[in-house]
Amino acid sequence: MRASLSLMANSRYVAYLDDDNVWRSNHLSELLSVVHDKAWAFAQRMLVDQETGAELVVDRWDSLGPGEGRFAAQGGFVDPNCLLLDKVICARFLSRWSETGSSQAGVTADRHFFAAIRDLPHGCVAKPTVLYGIRSTSIFHHFMKHDVKF
Repeated sequence: MRASLSLMANSRYVAYLDDDNVWRSNHLSELLSVVHDKAWAFAQRMLVDQETGAELVVDRWDSLGPGEGRFAAQGGFVDPNCLLLDKVICARFLSRWSETGSSQAGVTADRHFFAAIRDLPHGCVAKPTVLYGIRSTSIFHHFMKHDVKF
């Protein structure tokens, strides 16, 4: 669905928002300010308690960009909710969101897509403009409690 809707969007730039995320009011403008002549841009995200809405900590484990965080050995990762794509430059990779071959289709597809774009020129918003709601059972609570570093 993401690949098809990206191509159908009436804009050169596309961004994504799932139901467990919220964008700050400056999210899109910040991304547009750093994407100049680049294939994509990303912003940091704030982990938020899903029940209370309390901001917990800036994500320092998963959505950190190329070669960083928990997925550094696989080339890093950026959550789609933190991305802005130039769909003209990235068009040839959009189908990767529908190529999974795994029971964890969403997660695998997101990483499969990111692997295709990670080495393209990109920009970074070095502040959290995405709020990611996490449940009490999320692995991020363990990471925070034990100050896990990767």
